Amino acid sequence: MFAGVLKCKRDRRYPRGQLCPVCENPVPYHNRPLSLLPTDAFTCTKAWIQPHLKQKNISLDEGDFTPVSPKDFIAPLGSIQMNLTNHFHSHASLSCTVQRPSAFENLTQTLEEDGNGNNVTLLTVGITTYLVCNIDHEHIQQLWQILATYSDFPMRLERGLMLAISPDMVYRYSEMTTEEGEEGIYTNIEADIKASPAWLMQGEVSLQLDRTSTTFSTLHIKYQSVVNLRVENTSPKRGRYSWTMIKRDNQTKTERTVLTGEGLKIMCDKLAGN
Repeated sequence: MFAGVLKCKRDRRYPRGQLCPVCENPVPYHNRPLSLLPTDAFTCTKAWIQPHLKQKNISLDEGDFTPVSPKDFIAPLGSIQMNLTNHFHSHASLSCTVQRPSAFENLTQTLEEDGNGNNVTLLTVGITTYLVCNIDHEHIQQLWQILATYSDFPMRLERGLMLAISPDMVYRYSEMTTEEGEEGIYTNIEADIKASPAWLMQGEVSLQLDRTSTTFSTLHIKYQSVVNLRVENTSPKRGRYSWTMIKRDNQTKTERTVLTGEGLKIMCDKLAGN
């Protein structure tokens, strides 16, 4: 018998004097000779579980697949690397991608002049985003000993000494002690942090393990901070138009400010385009 070819075996003990391969599943074609089945009977379909056999708490689709959402295809905002230690002498390293912020709060904008008479915009905004970190299985125990403690309460870190400025800035952060009457945990965390973009390394940052999204291979950590940005205002230049023509006038009363990595939709009167 050759690979990919099914043949019947001649034997007088069987009807028609031969034994031919028959179908086992699916049920509609059970025990029918393969040679007599229609072509569409051999179409491969995804395996499925009958509804009454499914577990109510099942979290994954049938098969060995991880569910995805449109957010999984959005490019990350940046990256962050951390070396962590605590007072139990546990050491761990993390390399994470920074997802685009999911929330902004209390955005304020202030205009000032610097010493050279140039206009400067000062932005302050509270942001919430998530770090998605791959787990090094060789050091997972030490990593878990540090981060598992901070799932109910956040780890609050304060920026301290700058360890390096070139080729990348690296800061040492120390855990902030909880004030009297304030709920929280303190394990004397120290973290050497490098991030891109650099404004992720603010004076104070909050990190909290998200157990509901964390898997055996990936950690999800909630990042929160009040971001302070200094933006130098440059003199406006005449725009270069492409294939779209929009209405242009000097009646604009609203100025929009956007953080790096975010998008902004602007309503314009379109006059022509292709």
